[in-house]
Amino acid sequence: MAKLAVDTHFKEKNKGIGSLMVELAVSLALCCNEYQSSRFLTVDADIEHDPGLIDFYKKNHFVLNEKMNARKMPKTISMRRDLYGEYL
Repeated sequence: MAKLAVDTHFKEKNKGIGSLMVELAVSLALCCNEYQSSRFLTVDADIEHDPGLIDFYKKNHFVLNEKMNARKMPKTISMRRDLYGEYL
């Protein structure tokens, strides 16, 4: 996913809109056709500007990509969601 964000003006008024956007991205990734397939949905959570993103993505079934996060003092944290692991 790229540039998933909810404007601060909408966060309080529209609770759950970020999770809805994640689920829509998952639905699009799982749409099977002959031209594409996806196993993982990955994000680079921008923790420099919003440290709460890790909890948001964990709530939405993402886990940390441990090997991708070896840097000290990262500005982003790599996370992934196994699209098929949930349904096995």
